[in-house]
Amino acid sequence: MQIPADPCPKTFEFGRYLLIYLPVVMFYFDSRDRDNLMILEDLLVSQLGTSDISPAYDRIVAKIYFFFSLCTPESLPTLLSAYRHCCDLHLHQSQATVVNCILKQYIDVGGYTLALSFLRHCNFPTDASPAQLGRYHFFVGHLNAITLDYAQAQYHFQLSLRRVPQNHHSENFRGLVQRQLMVVMMLQGQIPSRSLLLDAPIYLKLARAIMNGDVLAFQAIQDSEEFKDDGLSVLIPRLRSSVILAGLTLISQCYSKITFKDISEMLQIGSAEDAEGFCAKAASGG
Repeated sequence: MQIPADPCPKTFEFGRYLLIYLPVVMFYFDSRDRDNLMILEDLLVSQLGTSDISPAYDRIVAKIYFFFSLCTPESLPTLLSAYRHCCDLHLHQSQATVVNCILKQYIDVGGYTLALSFLRHCNFPTDASPAQLGRYHFFVGHLNAITLDYAQAQYHFQLSLRRVPQNHHSENFRGLVQRQLMVVMMLQGQIPSRSLLLDAPIYLKLARAIMNGDVLAFQAIQDSEEFKDDGLSVLIPRLRSSVILAGLTLISQCYSKITFKDISEMLQIGSAEDAEGFCAKAASGG
C-alpha cells in the first residue's frame, strides 16, 4: 500500500480520515510491519498536533496515540506535547490514554522521579474508560510501591483489578497486576491467598521462603527472569529482610542461647555484625 505524503487534504475534516487510517494502522501492527507503521503513525500524529479535532473522534485519536507509543522508541516529547493538546481540546479519552503511555515510558526506563513529578501535575479525567482507569491505577500503584508507600500501592492495585475488563484480552494484564499486588502484600508482612499463589509458581516459592525464613531458597530465586519481566526487580530484594526476620523468629524458638556468628552462618547474612543488627531490629519490633 502506498502511503500518501499528506494523509489528509486540507479541505476536509481530519477526524473523518482517522476512521479510514485507523484500520490501516491496526493492520500494520498485527502484521508486524514496523516500518510502514512508523511512517503512517508519524504522519498522523504530526497532523493531530496541529488540528482541531472534534470530541466525536476522541476514542479514535486515543487509539492513534496508543499505537504511536508502542511503535516509536523515542516518543516521550511527542506524547507530552500531545497531552497538552488533548487537554486544550477536552479530548478526555485521548488525555487518559496519553497519560498512561507517558507513565509507562517513564517506568520502563526507570525514570521514577520524572514519573512522580508528572503524576503530581497531570489531570487524569474521571470519565475515562474502565480499561484506561485500570492501567492508570496500576501505574500509580507501582510508583507507590517504589516509594515505599505499600498501603497506597495495595489500594491502587485492588482498584486496578476492579476496573480491568473481565475478558480474555486482559488476562495478561490482570495477571501482572495480581503478581505485583502479591509482592506488595508480602512487603507488608501479609501472605497472599493460596488461590493467587497457585497460579504463579515462582511467587509460591517466594512466599514459602519468607514463611520458612529460608534465606538460601530466597537467594536462589530472587534474580529470576520472571521477576524482571514483571517489573519487580526493584521490589524483590527488599523482601530479604523479611526472610531474615522470619528465620530469626524460628531460631529464637529453637535456641535459648546462640552467638551472632552462628546466626550469620545459619541465615547466610554475611557477618556477625550484620546478624547483631538484624537481631536488634527484630527485638525492637522494626
